[in-house]
Amino acid sequence: GYLMPDLKVTPNPLHSSATISYTIPNDAYVEINLLNANGASIKSIVREKKAAGSYSANIDASSLAPGLYLCRMIASSSGSTSTEVVKVVVAK
Repeated sequence: GYLMPDLKVTPNPLHSSATISYTIPNDAYVEINLLNANGASIKSIVREKKAAGSYSANIDASSLAPGLYLCRMIASSSGSTSTEVVKVVVAK
């Protein structure tokens, strides 16, 4: 089946932590990473197989410098892969 994941980060801008909420319509292997503005992965948040449903995870941003980051989710299921990216702003 075709994956249309739904990814949200709240609050955004964030100060010390945020919650990532995501929904996957099919069973999928999910990877969520926090990337810096250059696209390099700096924090792995989720990396596991998930059943279809809604989930949440936390970002600990207390050690991050203020600025723009990207939260990227890649969901892979039965040969199809879907990527969603949300801009995240860290403010101190």
